[in-house]
Parts: sequence; structure tokens; C-alpha cells
Amino acid sequence: MTSKPQMTALLPAAELGLARIAHIEVSDAVAKLHNMRCAFDPRRTRYTISPGGYAQLYVGSELMMSDTDAEWFSNQSVLYHANGDVLVAGLGLGMILHPLLQNPAVRSVTVVEKYTDVIALVAPSLESPKLTIVEGDIFTLPLPKGTTWDTIYFDIWPDITEDNLPEMTRLKRRFARRLRRSNPRAWMACWRESEIRYWK
Repeated sequence: MTSKPQMTALLPAAELGLARIAHIEVSDAVAKLHNMRCAFDPRRTRYTISPGGYAQLYVGSELMMSDTDAEWFSNQSVLYHANGDVLVAGLGLGMILHPLLQNPAVRSVTVVEKYTDVIALVAPSLESPKLTIVEGDIFTLPLPKGTTWDTIYFDIWPDITEDNLPEMTRLKRRFARRLRRSNPRAWMACWRESEIRYWK
């Protein structure tokens, strides 16, 4: 498995308009207390955390993501399946993009990000000739006629909740014809959808 990028080293704490990158330190005591609580809830057993420093991305007052181990492991499916031309909805901290851009099986990565301020804070850490970042809303962004991708991944939700399922279905329907079906390894998914459906 690819090692997790150290996002606190790649992204300085900063704030711009709506977006803010914060650094936090989780002590051993706080980690133990958090993990003990997770142990009593089968839905949270994968949310354990190790002591150490973490980066967080806020949009307004909402925490959109952090680079905890749980976030990292919950995105392993796209790292496993990614090949050819990849479309990712949601820039976040760019955590999964670092290994995607280093993957020789990946030809290009296009990221659609809704917030200008997030792009301004995160994009400088991701310089690569493989990468294109497009500002726009993945639900309404005009798509060039005939454009298809080998891998499509939607990761735009800050929380894991059943309320996300209608949006997930909507996106998968919208992009169904944009998946390159001629590729036997073509793959499309939404962040943690299978887990949400399992618990539902």
C-alpha cells in the first residue's frame, strides 16, 4: 500500500477567503480516549486515530476533511483502481492526489473543485504535468462533448451520512456515459458509498 503523505509538511497553515488549512496536534491521551469510544460503536471502529500532527481543511466553519488514518484508509479504493485518465470531484487537501500523480498507471488527473479559495491554498503543493484543476460544480459543470475517463471518483462530502446517497446516485447517472467502457479496468465510485449502503 502507498504510504500516506504528510500533509502538515506539504501544506502550511493558512487562510484565504472561505478556505482555511489548520494544523492540530493529537496527544496520546486524546487519541486513547477517542479510540476507546470508537471501540464501543461498530460504525466507528475504522475511525481510530494515532497521536501526532494532522492537517484540516475548513470551508467557512465546516470541516471538509483531515488527513487522519481513517480518511486515508477510506480512500484506498481509488488508489487501488486508478488507471488511465482519472477524474476526481473534490480537491480537499490533495492527500490522494500525491500518490495518484506518482502512479505510472495513471496518465492524467483532472480535479473539479467548487471553491476558488481551496484551489489557491492547495494547488501549489501539487505541481505535476499530469494534473489539471478545473474550478466548478461537479453537478453542473459543462462537460466537453465526447470526453471520457478510465477512473471517476466523487469525494465532495464532509460527512458520512445516508443523506448523501441521492447526490451519489445523481452523479453516477450523470457520468455513466463518461466512463470509458472500452477499458476493462474502468471504475467509478463515490467516497464511502458502499459503507453507507451497508449500514442503511
